[in-house]
Amino acid sequence: MEYFARMMRSPGNVLVDRGLFRLIASFQDGHFLDVIALFKAWAAMPLPTKIASMRDFLLEAMTEPLLVLHGAIAQNDARLVDLVLRCTHVKSANAMDYAGKTGALSVVRYLHTSGHAPSRRAMDYAAQNGHVEIVVFLHEHRREGCTRDAMDFAAQNGHLAVVEYLAATVNVGGTVKAMDWAARNGHLNVLQYLHEHRSEGCSAYAMDSAAKNGHVHVLRYLHSIDAPASHLALDAAAANGHMEAVQFLHTHRNEGCTVRAMDGAARFGLLDMVVFLHTHRTEGCSTEAVDAAAANGHEDVVRFLLTHRHEGASPFALHAAAVSGYVNILDCLYAYAPTMVCTSRALLHVVQVGQLAALRWLLVHQRDALDAISDDLMERAITAG
Repeated sequence: MEYFARMMRSPGNVLVDRGLFRLIASFQDGHFLDVIALFKAWAAMPLPTKIASMRDFLLEAMTEPLLVLHGAIAQNDARLVDLVLRCTHVKSANAMDYAGKTGALSVVRYLHTSGHAPSRRAMDYAAQNGHVEIVVFLHEHRREGCTRDAMDFAAQNGHLAVVEYLAATVNVGGTVKAMDWAARNGHLNVLQYLHEHRSEGCSAYAMDSAAKNGHVHVLRYLHSIDAPASHLALDAAAANGHMEAVQFLHTHRNEGCTVRAMDGAARFGLLDMVVFLHTHRTEGCSTEAVDAAAANGHEDVVRFLLTHRHEGASPFALHAAAVSGYVNILDCLYAYAPTMVCTSRALLHVVQVGQLAALRWLLVHQRDALDAISDDLMERAITAG
């Protein structure tokens, strides 16, 4: 009896013995509680989100262990990454690259000491996102290096500390995209550093894109270093309403513009810009200026152009204004060109969209055009509307 009692107590003794219990557990497969939460989150994720995560998480395949691992990396939790790897034994060629992309320095260190290797994209991604500590770590502890994308994208995003480190310590350059993209996004400090310390230079895109985005401080600097430009600079600045940029380019540059400058300004209802270009420039506009202004309901621009310019409008202006119900603009166009006639297609379109006020106007001013439409076509237009 005593022997039997001792045998019954043995399993209990084993389970309460910490050393023996750990030894037994080491031979069992399973997941830590923290890791289970990640698996549950994956299971609850909609399929479109899972598919999108392949790109965002740099996944080689859409598998549960890979997503869980990269989800742990995204949390910058080296302990959690260690638990996932111990549970799943998953291998990811992009693990350190993704850690560099997300700025997970603790994970980068852990993966490095655990024997995981990155590609050159790890430093490229870290540079692009401004993670200078990771760039430094990878340069000091790894041999993969980076590509020119590191400098180009760091400059694009205004990460001056990364740009300086890449140029001075890593001794890697970029392409003309570095200055071009820095100019486009208004990063003057990066632009100045690259001009003073690198030899790649920039293209006309630098000034053109800076003008498009209204970065006058960048335009002034680029002009001071004799950077190139094209007519696209003034065209884009005008269309986007950047008056100061337009005035600077008009005064200090000689690339000029095209009719797209006034056409674009008219399209977006920028009357002040249209007036400036009309007063100070000679390129003029095309019929698209009135057409686009009419289509978008910019009555003041339509009136100015018809009064002060000679390019006029096309029948599309009547079509677009009628379809949108801009009766006041129809009056402007009729006063300027009373013989202009809507196409039958335009008239049917007005019927289809149900613009009653415009239809009444057309019955008065375009009666002959309406009468020319067959009853069958009119009936089909009404039915479709």
